[in-house]
Amino acid sequence: MLGLFVKPIIILNTDNYYDPLLDMLDSTAKRHFMNPVFKKLWAVAKTPEEAIRLVDTLPDWNDTTSKINTNK
Repeated sequence: MLGLFVKPIIILNTDNYYDPLLDMLDSTAKRHFMNPVFKKLWAVAKTPEEAIRLVDTLPDWNDTTSKINTNK
């Protein structure tokens, strides 16, 4: 959000290892401890190949994506 890191965040969820983390993040947003718009800061891949594809295809953050408007 400070614009210091502009690359996409990819969570490699091999064999559903990070499902508990992803569930916690969803719950955090649903319970209003995190604005749901922040869920756009990461993408989830099931395989290393998918992670590489996401890294290659997702855009870097810019002023619009790195400073998300939380007033919506």
